[in-house]
Amino acid sequence: MEQQLHSSGLPVLPLADTRLTQAINAVTKFRKRVYVPKGGIPLLSSKQLFQVDPIELKGLARGAHTDDMAEIGLKPNLVMVTCSGTNGRIQIIPAYMNGWGASQDALRIVGADDEWAGFIFAWLASAYGQLLVLRYQYGSVITHLDREMLGEIPVPILPDTDRKAIATLVLEANCLRNEAWVLEQDALKLLSNEIVVKG
Repeated sequence: MEQQLHSSGLPVLPLADTRLTQAINAVTKFRKRVYVPKGGIPLLSSKQLFQVDPIELKGLARGAHTDDMAEIGLKPNLVMVTCSGTNGRIQIIPAYMNGWGASQDALRIVGADDEWAGFIFAWLASAYGQLLVLRYQYGSVITHLDREMLGEIPVPILPDTDRKAIATLVLEANCLRNEAWVLEQDALKLLSNEIVVKG
């Protein structure tokens, strides 16, 4: 697989190269959790990362977890890679999840910029990228990935025009996902208001 990539004639860089990424982060300190019954900081599990409107979200107490947000907090176009149990599932964070949190079951890739984040998402989510990601998993019962291994994954450097076209499609799709969520929330509010008025 890697030989095929190198034989393409395209330049190849490791994912951790600073021309591609600002950082590849893992959650290392966040362990003790204080939940509140309503409100709070939405905390996503690795499964909920892939739900447009995550169900059964738990809320972290804001006061107790302010310091944790630097490590667990989500930002738009952050690329997430599941790293414990079910490894290698890829997600790019939409705008509505800004300020939410996510568990330690996903590594965080901060692209050098949004365009690189979009391209990295497409590469890692592709059939080629998935093979390269999963070859690094280790463990016998519950398998894992770590950030150093993820950083070694080779990334082909396409001509700027092609790379930008791919990244633009990913970023546009992520914007549409955000718009869909906002519209769905508006629809649910309208329905709820109708029920209250008619009731």
